[in-house]
Amino acid sequence: SKRNTTNPNLPDRAMEFLRLIETSRQPNTKTSYSSTLRQFFAFLSNQQITAETLRRSHIEGWLMELKDRGLSPTTRCIRLLGVRGYLRWLRDSQDLDIDADKLIRHSDLPQIPRRLPRPLPAALDVEIQSRLEKSLCPHHHALLLMRKTGLRIGEVVNLSFNCVYVDTNKRPFLKVPLGKL
Repeated sequence: SKRNTTNPNLPDRAMEFLRLIETSRQPNTKTSYSSTLRQFFAFLSNQQITAETLRRSHIEGWLMELKDRGLSPTTRCIRLLGVRGYLRWLRDSQDLDIDADKLIRHSDLPQIPRRLPRPLPAALDVEIQSRLEKSLCPHHHALLLMRKTGLRIGEVVNLSFNCVYVDTNKRPFLKVPLGKL
């Protein structure tokens, strides 16, 4: 590909792609694509190949390089999706003779670990509950109810006005409409 003189790391076609991205995406998204494409083209340059002559074996080498560099699964996934988007655009523009989805397959995308949020420190949780209890705002009371019962936002919103009942032993209980089990 012909090189762009304003950005020596990217060919003209990649710069056209970035200009197109700019019309429909946030500035940070364009920056992410730009960074990803720079790194991808650096890899291609080291291998002495162009995007238009790219083959699956080249992508496999790039996958190994991303992994060997110690990039997180999330970062690798973002890079792969960014390059695949660019390659799809090249294919749609008839500048690439192979399907981008055959070059970068869904199975190439690393699984991103799903981590649970960390619980609040106990002292902070007690302080938040104390402040919510003292508040006169009904929204704060709803948050406290959620904290103490595990109700979801939708369940709190769907509570009827008279949702507190008393059982036969004179203990109050909250009647919540059936939702997810």
